[in-house]
Amino acid sequence: MTHASIRQRIAVPPQQAWAVLSALADWPRWCPTISRLEILDAASPGLGSKAYIEQPGLRPALWTVTRWDPEQGFTWESHHPGIRVTGDHRIAPVTGGCDVELSLSFTGLLGAMLGPWLRTVARKAMAREAHALMCACEGRPAEPCRDPTC
Repeated sequence: MTHASIRQRIAVPPQQAWAVLSALADWPRWCPTISRLEILDAASPGLGSKAYIEQPGLRPALWTVTRWDPEQGFTWESHHPGIRVTGDHRIAPVTGGCDVELSLSFTGLLGAMLGPWLRTVARKAMAREAHALMCACEGRPAEPCRDPTC
């Protein structure tokens, strides 16, 4: 298994971060790595929901929510031939706001073969996503990420 994660401190309460993170249909407005996200089977996302996602440079994917814990985070999975991708989003309260941890795990033959490359690409994308999430949660205009991993 290949795994990559990133943590972002956000100066808002966990409930406010959850409001932005859980509004999946709004992601294309603030997240630079999502060009289209459509919830396929429900008016609002939750456990078992399916989402169709298009991302620049990647194949379109169908993601299924496997964990939905309001104000704490969610997990979803996508399957392609030779690889299963699991995306985890966790929110933890801290003094002055919350920490959001984003992680991706890749399993299967392709996940093993492409592990180092996938880890690098995933960390870069997640750094951009975490920074954009921070801006969206804090009500700041989207600004370029200054993190060298972006």
